[in-house]
Amino acid sequence: MIHKLQKKKKSPYPHRLKNSECVQEALGLGCQDAKIISAETVITGHWVKLKCQYGCPSFASVLTCPPYSPTLEDVWDLLGSYHLALLIRCESDEFTRNVVVELENRFVSSGFHKAFGLGSGPCRLCAPCEMESGCKFPEKARPSMTACGIDVYKTVQNNGWTSSPLLPFNQRKDHFGLVLID
Repeated sequence: MIHKLQKKKKSPYPHRLKNSECVQEALGLGCQDAKIISAETVITGHWVKLKCQYGCPSFASVLTCPPYSPTLEDVWDLLGSYHLALLIRCESDEFTRNVVVELENRFVSSGFHKAFGLGSGPCRLCAPCEMESGCKFPEKARPSMTACGIDVYKTVQNNGWTSSPLLPFNQRKDHFGLVLID
């Protein structure tokens, strides 16, 4: 029997980063830790958004927070359209919000056209948020994982990390972000 040698197909994404390179991008930007995870390990729950509604002063006053953030049903559909995500750990919510946008932009230009970042804590690009006229910085504003109904602590635990105890937001040592990639 004669076997024909087949030419190796070229990737449709010649400049696409490898998973390890995605992690290195995050670490290079100053994240404390980063890990590629399965999107199936991201846990959601209706109760998470209730924590925003009853306990967060940004509820209904920031366009990236509930009730303006994606519904839980939209998040389920969103997560179902991804296989992988980059989970990051950072020292502050502000840094986390900035780095997920930077990573999202880098990943899009590297072939991950569906990349989308979710930060930590309420957006603080404007003070106060321009509710009536719309977002002034849509290219930078992203909802937090919590605003999307993601159980951050269970998601972190599912992926082999531990996190600081549940402290008030301004006292937490660990802040997590997620960049959905595929």
